[in-house]
Amino acid sequence: MIIFFKAHVAGYTRKDGTYVRPHFDKRTKDTSTGDLFAEHAYAEPEKKILFTQKPLENTSNLSNNDPVTVNKQEPKMELEWLAGDGKTKIAVRVERSLDSVKISAYVNGKYNASAANLAVAKNNPIPGVVAIIGNVGLKQDKVDKISDMVSTINSEIDADPEARLRKLVSDRNVLARNVGYIVEAAHEDHVSRVECMSANGFAGKAKRDYNVEEAAARAKLAAFDVMHPSVIEKIKKDQSADNERFLRYD
Repeated sequence: MIIFFKAHVAGYTRKDGTYVRPHFDKRTKDTSTGDLFAEHAYAEPEKKILFTQKPLENTSNLSNNDPVTVNKQEPKMELEWLAGDGKTKIAVRVERSLDSVKISAYVNGKYNASAANLAVAKNNPIPGVVAIIGNVGLKQDKVDKISDMVSTINSEIDADPEARLRKLVSDRNVLARNVGYIVEAAHEDHVSRVECMSANGFAGKAKRDYNVEEAAARAKLAAFDVMHPSVIEKIKKDQSADNERFLRYD
């Protein structure tokens, strides 16, 4: 006797480039008690989908005295209220996620969606709704309260010295990558003009003044390093630790 169990297949990209979403293998017996993915939107590789395409919850008839719960142990705040039907419980949680803020919505205690920012509500069917998260519509008074919660959590993150240093390292990486992009673009332009010379006997002018752009980008990077010497120290320390690990396990 052969017994088939339901198998979950993770999302993957076929050789032809099409993306297959996560699913249960239909060739096996379905023993699920519900759609496990009903509340989630899946994105194709390198395409981020923040919001599900569901009708908005009517969150009208709300009081300005909705409670804001503050968790003293963790940087997390919650705003709770009843939707317009007087029954559906809506909660929005704002919390720290690594070195940034995450906003999550819950409907009747069930997770609905998360995002880094609220999305502007466009062409919504509910009057007064100016923003959404998941399928929860938010009026301006709720947006204002959530914005205050976000500011509070951001202040706690900014007060963390390690978080500030990690952010500065990230900022420096952006400046350094910009130098690299300019150098790479200059090289590609040079190669293109050399190929044009070989094929046609002449080479056009460079598309941009790469020397000026590179000098300006390097000047910004140098000024950043002068202003934030601790960032260079951390980068060197991290690189030294990485090299040590590599030599240890090589």
